[in-house]
Amino acid sequence: MKIIFWGTRGAISAPKPDQIIFGVHTTCIEIRNENDSLLFDAGFGIGRYSDSLPNKSGIYHLFFTHFHWDHVQGIGYFIPIFLPSTYLYIYSPWTIERLKKQLNYYFDYSFGPFSSIEDKNLSSHILYNSLTGPVEMNGFTIGFFGTMHEGNCYGYWVAYQGKKIALITDHEARAVDSYKFWGTDYDVVIHDAQYTDEEYQQVYRGRGHSSFSLAIENSQRMGAHTIILTHHEPLRTDAELLIIEESLRQKYPDLRIILAREQVIYEI
Repeated sequence: MKIIFWGTRGAISAPKPDQIIFGVHTTCIEIRNENDSLLFDAGFGIGRYSDSLPNKSGIYHLFFTHFHWDHVQGIGYFIPIFLPSTYLYIYSPWTIERLKKQLNYYFDYSFGPFSSIEDKNLSSHILYNSLTGPVEMNGFTIGFFGTMHEGNCYGYWVAYQGKKIALITDHEARAVDSYKFWGTDYDVVIHDAQYTDEEYQQVYRGRGHSSFSLAIENSQRMGAHTIILTHHEPLRTDAELLIIEESLRQKYPDLRIILAREQVIYEI
């Protein structure tokens, strides 16, 4: 499998010249095998993903972790949604009715000339799927689990040819955490790590996001030796993130710790 981050920031995009290395767009993550891809969330990064496609029409599988603004705001920049030969499969543990309702907060004339997600001028075929358990497609097996974050948020696990990835974009890890429910058999964990330990302790405890140390300790308990940290604080600079990454690697020398960078391919 390959992992590509098309958006790495939490809360808001951060297009500043000192944030180019790690990226500036809100969350969108692609997991790819030899022939097919899965997309997770539709922050502004999904527009960068569709920009990269040589052929915009096709079949797409998009999984939503939840519907806070930074995870849906880019869907109007996803070019294939406007093309009649596109089939977009949308997945969430939410009911289809609730899923459509959430997407209609975006497609209500506020952000474009469309009255709803079912507007006839959105030419693509959109197919909704309410997840009740693991699903299989294109060789992948995908399951979900709840996370500690407001708004009925979920994480996902993806298994393919004996490898297993956990994707946890928004989660406040605690000392006794949900690895007990998610399992301990992961090769890679992608984990929310928005705050430094000091920021978390002094200001952000209870806000639904993890500190770097909490994220790493939770991922380690899940069995992972490769840990990719994402949902970067939107104003944190490249220089700051590089220092944090190096300090974490020194603190945890037996782990492969990566702070996610946009449009870098991570081989699993």
